[in-house]
Parts: sequence; structure tokens; C-alpha cells
Amino acid sequence: MNLTSTDITAAPLVLRPGDAGYTEETSGFQTGFVRRPAVVFGAASAEDVVAAVRYAAERNLPLGVQATGHGTPGDFEGGVLVGTRRMNRVTVDPAARTARVQAGVRWSEVVAAAAPHGLAPLNGSAPSVGAVGYTLGGGLGLLAREFGYAADHVRSLDVVTGDGRLHRAVREDSELYWGLLGGGGGLGIVTELEMGLVPVARLYGGSLAFDGRLVDPAAALAAYEAWTRTVPNGLTSSFAALPYPDVPAMPPHLRGRYEVSVRVAYTGTDGERLVAPLREIGPVLADSLREMPYTENHTVHSDPDFP
Repeated sequence: MNLTSTDITAAPLVLRPGDAGYTEETSGFQTGFVRRPAVVFGAASAEDVVAAVRYAAERNLPLGVQATGHGTPGDFEGGVLVGTRRMNRVTVDPAARTARVQAGVRWSEVVAAAAPHGLAPLNGSAPSVGAVGYTLGGGLGLLAREFGYAADHVRSLDVVTGDGRLHRAVREDSELYWGLLGGGGGLGIVTELEMGLVPVARLYGGSLAFDGRLVDPAAALAAYEAWTRTVPNGLTSSFAALPYPDVPAMPPHLRGRYEVSVRVAYTGTDGERLVAPLREIGPVLADSLREMPYTENHTVHSDPDFP
């Protein structure tokens, strides 16, 4: 491989179409999208990201970034893709209640690192989602009603901008900080961020599911909306009405079923009393509500862990 100008020979992985590992490196959780970059950089450090950005800039190539592939890809056909999944370091400061996470870290890894200290991040429902990408998009998660968006708790961001320079953006003195948190992308590649953690070690949570053929979904939604007005801010919930396809990839108990469900995450101790009105929506198809350690928070939504 003859790559000129920016030296990328020190990068841990550089792939082109046809190379062994190219398909694995470009595939993601969303299998409906095909990514065909001309060059893939498997970054293991911020310096690798700098090399990839400079390489793309010198050749005027479109540039994309992927940690876990849960999001929709950008338009980098024939360009450069930076894969950050090897950047997976998590460092927790229990005294400051913060965590520093690299670009490829998944929420499951942050939860596991914070839990021994009685702390939790403001993660989403799926443990395999990348923490950085989720947070840059705002991050309305399991504890949002009590603690707000994940982006509200970001202390600083290390970011490589389009000129190939590494910056640290902080809340107090950086327009770049505010642009990254909600600006919609395009300002650079975040290699690491520091986030605040919250003192949560346990939950009352899970879901109540109803057969959508036996209950009126519109009436169930109205009952749920009215119920949300009666509960404290420590209880975050969501409502879903989902028709599941009758295909082999679905678990047998969901195949071909129309399910109406309410998912609950509550940091208080009187959860059973608070959710009692929900059980009046109709015959309960499945009930997973219970006390749990925060490390089991992924069972609230039970999102699939396969592409």
C-alpha cells in the first residue's frame, strides 16, 4: 500500500476494499446500510484519529466515524471511515463522580465501571450503544426525567477538528463545546469525553406488556399519559406499541404479536404502589417489574443485542 503525504504507517489498522477484515470493520448494528469507504482507519488513539483526518483533508475525501454502528452512516462513499471501537478505555473518579470514556466505549462498560462506587451514567436502553455518540446526540435515557439529558452532564470533550488538530472543549469557555453537544455533527471527531455520574445503585424497573389485540392501543396510551402526570420525577417511563414480524430472528414469544408495553425505571422505593394503575389497562401479557441492581438496567427495555 503506497500512502503519501500524511504518514499512517503507525496506525494499528488501515484497510481498503478487498482486504481481509474490511467487511467486518465497516459493518455495524444497522445491517440495512452498506458502507463502502475507500480507506478504513482502525484507530486506537487520538493520534490515529489525527492521522486519518489529515489524510482525508489532504485528498479532499469525505470522512465518517463509527464506533458501534447503531446510528445511520454519513455520506462517505469512496472516502475515509474512522473506526473507534478499539478506543475503549473507561476511567472513573468516584470522589468527583465522573467518568472519562474514549470514543469506542459502550454503555455496558461505563455501567460496569461505575457500579462498584454506587454510581451510574445517564445511559440509554441498549448496553451495546456507544456512549460518546449517544451523548453527542443529546441522550434521553432511562433516568432522564430525574436527571435530564446525558449531554447536560458532559464536563469536557477531546475532539479532532477538520484541520487535524486535537482540542479540549470545556463548558466554561468554548463555543466548540456547545456546538458538539447538539450541533448535529460535522465539527470534528470526539476521541474522549468526561461525563458526570449520578448516585444511583439500584432501580425499580422493567416493563408491563399487553396484547395489542385485546386492548385498545389508543385507550392504553391515554391511560398511560394520564398516569405520567401523577408520578414523581424519579420515575422515568416510555410507551411502545410494536407489531413484531413473524420471522425466525424474533424470540418465539414475540413472533407475529402486536404488543403494547410500558417501560419503567424508578429510583425510589415505592414502585409497586406507583405502577398499580397501569395494571388496570388490561390483561397483562408479561410483567418484568422488580427491584434490581443498576447493572441490570438493560432488562428494562430488553433491546436486542444482535444486528
